[in-house]
Amino acid sequence: SFFLAYFFTLHASSLHKLGFPFFIVLFMVSIPDLALSKEAVESKRFNGPIAGDADVLVVPNIDVGNTLYKSLVLFGQAIVGGMIIGTTVPIVVTSRSDSANSKLIGLELALDQLEK
Repeated sequence: SFFLAYFFTLHASSLHKLGFPFFIVLFMVSIPDLALSKEAVESKRFNGPIAGDADVLVVPNIDVGNTLYKSLVLFGQAIVGGMIIGTTVPIVVTSRSDSANSKLIGLELALDQLEK
């Protein structure tokens, strides 16, 4: 399954209209740890479909996305690809300090969206 944690927004149905019908959408207002940490899920006794295993995190704006992105990369050694959806064509978002692998992941996400 492909799990999506959708933070701080009321427009989950728009993802389905944009060609993402396979996502399991879970509204998570202040619990991003439950999307990313199985230990947090256990300690908070959370019962839901994602339970620490989200594949995609969706944020409401670029400021929140940039903060989350930098935190994951700098403190969690994550390899991530960034993309803005909902535009005429996907927009790849990279940082000058991104690894080549992170940039490639963003391009692959965008190309996948163009094929839909």
